[in-house]
Amino acid sequence: MPTGDQVAGLNFSRHSHRDLAGYVGWLEHFVASGSFLSVPDLHRLCKDLGNGLYFESTIPSGYGLGSSGALMAALYRRYANDSVVPGHRMPPGEIGELKTLFAGMESFFHGTSNRLDPDRV
Repeated sequence: MPTGDQVAGLNFSRHSHRDLAGYVGWLEHFVASGSFLSVPDLHRLCKDLGNGLYFESTIPSGYGLGSSGALMAALYRRYANDSVVPGHRMPPGEIGELKTLFAGMESFFHGTSNRLDPDRV
């Protein structure tokens, strides 16, 4: 959320917020279609978006360096209803489900995901 300590400029945070709002609208539709195995807490995400939520990263966007993957990981960590516990060994089946979830979430930015970025998260 915007604070007095934010690093990004006001124009950046507004642009990021607008883009994130577009993504959340798409995500709501995607979730409603039943395409997710694990549904993010959209109510809380929309509430935070209404309070000015934006995404700031040191990873430049548009260069294929994983900025969308970083966003997916951040959203998953904060809004997943049943997120993976850090340090918990996941069975191979759960890893596959997580890759599928991230690929679906990331398809907004890349169309059908090549599944390379989610494999590294």
